[in-house]
Amino acid sequence: MKKTFFCLLSLILYCNLAFAQERSVRKKSEQTAATETRLALIIGNSDYLQTARLRNPVNDARSISKTLRDLGFSVTTLENADKRGMDSAIRKFGKTLRKEGGVGLFYYASHGMQIRGENYLLPVDINPSTETDVSYDAVPLGKLLGQMKMADNGMNVVILDACRNNPFARSFRSNSSGLAQVIAPSGTFIAYATAPGSLASDRTGSNDLYT
Repeated sequence: MKKTFFCLLSLILYCNLAFAQERSVRKKSEQTAATETRLALIIGNSDYLQTARLRNPVNDARSISKTLRDLGFSVTTLENADKRGMDSAIRKFGKTLRKEGGVGLFYYASHGMQIRGENYLLPVDINPSTETDVSYDAVPLGKLLGQMKMADNGMNVVILDACRNNPFARSFRSNSSGLAQVIAPSGTFIAYATAPGSLASDRTGSNDLYT
């Protein structure tokens, strides 16, 4: 596990604790932080059915999952998930956040794309012929953010290593690269592997530069 992710997450959690301490007595805040629920949903998709395999995402997901467990998170990890699996996991993640509260973290490594400013995460069974197909066959990032907003759990972190080159772009009209910038809901921190509109690489090693 590389230092970048660990330092980023540590900073986020530290800021969360500092904010909590400002709102209440220090002793009570420390007790709350020690017992605070930490939930994570991790998805890494490498083995696409209709396009070339990606080397890094599954390895990245495993590395992130291990690090989060070491940090006290309850982690659900999906590898090579189809649309049904991703939809189900996101729905369950949202319900658990609403029930248990605490800190929620979502990490996604694989193909992602934007269409007319809307970001989509691509399941391994996707095979779109048109941009319209994507809206039905991919998973909108807004679906995840909506679940987090409804949970009203105080703090959420979304980490997207999903700016790889769109393998289906040749059949699409638009030519937007990477992911679009998103206005995060209140209490949600969104981190990208690259700047919005830029591309991340799939490296020859076991992990991506981001992890």
